[in-house]
Amino acid sequence: MPSVTCACGRSVEGPPGDAVCPEYWFHTWTGTTYQRQWVEVHGFRVSFADSVHGLYPLAGQTALLAAPEANATVIERYDATTEVEIIGTAENADYYYVSPCNACESGFVRKAAVAIP
Repeated sequence: MPSVTCACGRSVEGPPGDAVCPEYWFHTWTGTTYQRQWVEVHGFRVSFADSVHGLYPLAGQTALLAAPEANATVIERYDATTEVEIIGTAENADYYYVSPCNACESGFVRKAAVAIP
């Protein structure tokens, strides 16, 4: 079973739930270190494997969403001068989970909203 930590950094015992923490990070022990496997954000699984990673500009004005769904709550709106760090890809959806800056809340954007060369 993977190790689970809350986004606030504390270990979690038992199954994750939104009432305690908005993000749960799942890691697997490799024998020498813990390796990131996926993150669960408000019940949506975000994969690290087979995902683009890195810092990229947005392609235009973009809404940062609370969930990987077109009708999700908008957390913030950013213009094309904003760069986002891609954390992973939402499973079964056409969205990246991104962090616009170290102090900003992370959220989801459509893959097409990120200008990846």
